[in-house]
Amino acid sequence: MSRASYNNERGVRNQFTASSPIISPYIYIQPQQQDASDYLRLLLMIIDEDEQKHIKSACATSKTRTTVQDVFTFETVEIIKCGKCDDEHIRAFEPEIILTVEIPESSNGLKSIDEYLKIRFIESSLSGYKCNSCTTSGTSRSKLCLMTTSQILLIHLCRFKYDREKCESTKITTAIEFNDILDINPVLNNQPVEYHYSLYAAVVHDGETLEY
Repeated sequence: MSRASYNNERGVRNQFTASSPIISPYIYIQPQQQDASDYLRLLLMIIDEDEQKHIKSACATSKTRTTVQDVFTFETVEIIKCGKCDDEHIRAFEPEIILTVEIPESSNGLKSIDEYLKIRFIESSLSGYKCNSCTTSGTSRSKLCLMTTSQILLIHLCRFKYDREKCESTKITTAIEFNDILDINPVLNNQPVEYHYSLYAAVVHDGETLEY
């Protein structure tokens, strides 16, 4: 992916240590496109790291959470169900701050973000899994779920794919509706309350390629 020198960790840090307190669009190299999700991920990571340093210097407990952790982080788990004894094994993943959703080239009748979100967490077949309970190997069922939710949910719609013949990334132009209210309850793992998110903002990539 084409990035300017400021769309990396060092570049983002320099924006906040430079003489000017304002982040100017003129510091970016033209006419390259910048990756908004990468920038946001780096920015939140830097804010989180800096706050962790302040927490440690204040002799707070290791369980003290940062603002980024409280507001943006969520956790996903994979639930594997044995095809023979129905025993379930839960595998937890590291907390994340941006939920990536793949967009297919063909809509296949899908229109909105919540519909693509369900595909992201759809149940699938898993072959060769050895069950810890009955110790047999065979075909099992695997499903990703959200174990914990965030106050603000950041979703990255992955609209690019790599074309091996052209040796370049091409944009997927499938039309998507942005829901005013996003219902994520179908992808939650047995939460006692319902969760809905109200749409606040959307950053749209303007261009047909990664370069412009």
